[in-house]
Amino acid sequence: MFQSSTRSRCFTLLVLFFALFASAILGEDGLVTNGDFETPPATGFPKDEALVEGATEIPGWKTNGTVELVSSGQKQGAMILIVPRGAHAVRLGNDAEISQELTVEKGSTYSVTFSAARTCAQLESLNVSVPPASQTIDLQTLYNVQGWDPYAWAFEAAEDKVRLVFTNPGMEDDPTCGPIIDDIAIKKLFTPDRPKDNAVINGDYEEGPWMFANVSLGVLLPTKLDEETSSLPGWIVESNRAVRYIDSYHYSVPQGKRAIELLSGKEGIISQMVETTPNKPYTMSFALGHAEDKCKQPLAIMAFAGDQAQNIHYTPDSNSTFQLANLNFTAKAERTRIAFYSVYYNTRTDDMSSLCGPVVDDVRWSGVTCGRRHQRVVELDLHSYKLVGGLSPSIGNLSFLRLLNLENNSLSSSIPGELGRLFRLQMLRLGNNSFSGEIPANISSCANLIALRLEGNNLTGKLPEQLESLSKLKVLNFESNNLVGEIPPSFGNLSSIVEIGMRNDLKGVIPHSIGRLKRLEIFSFGANNLSGTIPPSIFNLSTLTGFAVPVNQLHGTLPPDLGHTLPNLETLLVHTNRFSGLIPMTISNASNLSAVELGDNFFTGKIPSLGSLPNLWFLSIGHNYLGSGQDDDLSFLYSLENNTVLEVFDVYANHLGGVLPEILGNFSKNLRIMAFGRNQIRGTIPDGIGNLVSLAVWAWNDNKISGSIPSSVGNMTSLIEAYLDLNNLHGSIPSNLGNCRNLLALGLSNNNLSGSIPKELLNIPSGIFSLNLSENHLTGSLPLEVGNLVHLGELDVSKNRLSASEFEGEFFQRSIPESLSSSRALKVLDLSHKIVANSQALGD
Repeated sequence: MFQSSTRSRCFTLLVLFFALFASAILGEDGLVTNGDFETPPATGFPKDEALVEGATEIPGWKTNGTVELVSSGQKQGAMILIVPRGAHAVRLGNDAEISQELTVEKGSTYSVTFSAARTCAQLESLNVSVPPASQTIDLQTLYNVQGWDPYAWAFEAAEDKVRLVFTNPGMEDDPTCGPIIDDIAIKKLFTPDRPKDNAVINGDYEEGPWMFANVSLGVLLPTKLDEETSSLPGWIVESNRAVRYIDSYHYSVPQGKRAIELLSGKEGIISQMVETTPNKPYTMSFALGHAEDKCKQPLAIMAFAGDQAQNIHYTPDSNSTFQLANLNFTAKAERTRIAFYSVYYNTRTDDMSSLCGPVVDDVRWSGVTCGRRHQRVVELDLHSYKLVGGLSPSIGNLSFLRLLNLENNSLSSSIPGELGRLFRLQMLRLGNNSFSGEIPANISSCANLIALRLEGNNLTGKLPEQLESLSKLKVLNFESNNLVGEIPPSFGNLSSIVEIGMRNDLKGVIPHSIGRLKRLEIFSFGANNLSGTIPPSIFNLSTLTGFAVPVNQLHGTLPPDLGHTLPNLETLLVHTNRFSGLIPMTISNASNLSAVELGDNFFTGKIPSLGSLPNLWFLSIGHNYLGSGQDDDLSFLYSLENNTVLEVFDVYANHLGGVLPEILGNFSKNLRIMAFGRNQIRGTIPDGIGNLVSLAVWAWNDNKISGSIPSSVGNMTSLIEAYLDLNNLHGSIPSNLGNCRNLLALGLSNNNLSGSIPKELLNIPSGIFSLNLSENHLTGSLPLEVGNLVHLGELDVSKNRLSASEFEGEFFQRSIPESLSSSRALKVLDLSHKIVANSQALGD
């Protein structure tokens, strides 16, 4: 897995991706040319509504589409249009845009501040861009009652001249319905130096976007993923709603002239990744306060530092509007995430519809050894962070990113196509989330991709054929999605591929071109609807270590020389298909095999020797037509006697004959499952069976096994389920079965067992759930200890000799122990020929 060098570590790694946003803009500090739209056109300001479609009608701006120059107080129907400040502003119709060329300093970061208001749509948004960077900002109505807000957006200048563009993405049927824009200003940003006594960058929030001195609304900072182009240098806005950047002229600020007001509860998060020394203790301190903006209390924040979190409430004090707080933690890595969000969704006392929240400022910590500052963000690893929301298109602005790992979160929405701009990206891991929609085809533009993992999502559509161009790709895993269509033959051009995983709803055949992948090690296409045969060329891929095509509709045979052509094979999974023919006798030549699952097919013939497979721990070949009922059918068992790692051994439901060999007691002490049921096996249960102390599932039912159950079964203390039904067993039920303290199900029906039911069997601490002793020759009465089985769901002792006369007529209820009424799980009680259904009939 790719890991960034410690010489190029980021103090800020970035964070989640909740909404739809991006970034870019620039200029000299203050308003851009005619940024307030107060400079009149050559023909003067329009007296009524005027649609401007020319290129020079608005001084300083180029327009495209339906652009309207509106005036304060202007109406649209019964609605008065809101002009944020001054007398004039611009409204953009569907897909309309305004743009202006700016002269900037290449390589510098700029922040743009602009005011925006909705008009006639419930949901309006505005796209701000300096191509190719862009961000779509949803215009909210939750932050103040005035109907408009200032927003900030930042970018790094790629050239000395750039074009700032505002576009209405177009969401309404009315072409004139769109956002109003006003007061566009820019500011060149500088990342403050890290203080010698504080590892937190810009912890006092003094460096930030342009703020208008006569605007009392602060500046909203929407989602921003790249600390390099953040309007708040050093910090990232992680959430799907904004935080507010405030000043001391209009708010109460704990320290200096600027601070952050946390809005929207958990939906308004700021964070920073700070360099730390692993296993070193630190103390993070910060100021928590009230902005004095009539925000309702209680006010509280959740503070995070590494794996520590603390809920801190602001306690009002008549002498101060803020208080100091600390959070102690020990660093676990070379970078530690700090973050803050508001615990509550607070509103103003004078306006219940306007959001507000606690103020955080002056973030610092002690006990820090500061390293050399990073240059670019190259790695973003936020797997298992419990993240929610969507992946922002602004991720496409992290042009130096090499690793993006967001696995094991709860991210949703679609995967943004902007990922295709990350031409340095080597690892893309978005598995085990809730992403939906189609896989963006332009991921194929990430020419340096080595690993592409999107498994465990809700992705739909077909496999993009364009992925064939990823010549460096080694890992391609789209398993556990809802992808349809066929496997593109072009995947045979993935010349570097090592692993492919595609468990979806694919159909069609496996392309012959897959046989060209000479480096392929893992081929996993299970649980699809694939048909046809496996191309012979695949069985010549000597590099294969894992071959898995279970649960399909494939047919054909396995080649007889499989063990020679696939010498490195470790896993062979082809169960639940329509394969037929023999299991290749050469299979033991693949000496690294550890798991073989061939069940639920139509294989015939003898089971080959498996003695040359020392790593074999899983063998499942049940539900086939193996064996002929002859004595030599079980000869392969002798080849497994010295296997010390075998855990699962399943030959259930075949045509195997022969006599149970004594060497079964010498099988692996790690054996957990042994299933011989539904065959034609004879002989007696070896006394050595008691050596299998790890056995949890023992299924030898429906055979011709005779003799008695050896007392050594009492040594099988790990036993959970035991099924010996439908055999010819005789003798008594061993009382030391009571030593099997984990036993939940015991089936001994349809044998010739005699004697009484041992009460020890009914005193097992785990409490048997299913006990079937029917159709034997058991005598005596049902022990009162059966009432100890409080989890008992099924008890069948019918067709025995359990004081049968007492189960007739008026004696029937009297013969059932009253203690059975304590078994609230009991659903079926079968005594002789009478069935009492559910425990209500037992007086419960």
